[in-house]
Amino acid sequence: GECRSASAVAPHCFRSNTSDLRICALDTDNFVISRRYICSDCKRAADVRKASAQVALAAAQAVAMASGLRAEEEAAENAAVGGKGGRARRSSADDEEMDDSKPYTFMGYNHRSLMLLPYGLGASFPAYLTHHSGLDKQVIDLMVSLFDKGIRPESLSSTLLELHSKRYWRLFLWHEQAVRKHLDQPPVGARPPVMFSTFGDKGRYAGAVPSGNYLASISKAYSESIAPYLDKEVKKRG
Repeated sequence: GECRSASAVAPHCFRSNTSDLRICALDTDNFVISRRYICSDCKRAADVRKASAQVALAAAQAVAMASGLRAEEEAAENAAVGGKGGRARRSSADDEEMDDSKPYTFMGYNHRSLMLLPYGLGASFPAYLTHHSGLDKQVIDLMVSLFDKGIRPESLSSTLLELHSKRYWRLFLWHEQAVRKHLDQPPVGARPPVMFSTFGDKGRYAGAVPSGNYLASISKAYSESIAPYLDKEVKKRG
């Protein structure tokens, strides 16, 4: 929301669609887990906006009925204004009046909340997040440098896959040595060792790297997020 204090914030629930975000680093994955929080002040403000919108809608419907307008006529008029697509484009003022998107619940890793942490702690958050996943900032820094040199996103995806695969095989060999030690010196009451998972086993190791398309979309979104700083740097150098 728009609040600047945690005085009205309390735990709300855990997300139902996913319990964590998977963060791709150079040769491994990290996970961000958080519950959802709610701001009671923002919720009250949202309830007031919703009630006001409902009152305004009811008043507009009453005026429309009184003037004899029908929904079919209004739809035809909008289609004529909107042109071939058959849908009128709302103005920015209309968008603002109908905007009820200001959230009053948020995750602990919400970007706007991170930026409110004292002493710049939010800037040290080590990942750039999307809806269900994210990239380690080390990968972001590497990606920006490589893309500026003409390296394609698909090439970076292949490089990440190679680095992740090498780490997988190092862990695989370490596990095999641990199994050998277990067989040579079996602990009392120990369970028999299990085979190491395959790289792509979604229920165990679950190895995966982002695709080239995902990296390209992240590059665009990240560049847009730091556009004001890039503009200032251009002005300084100019």
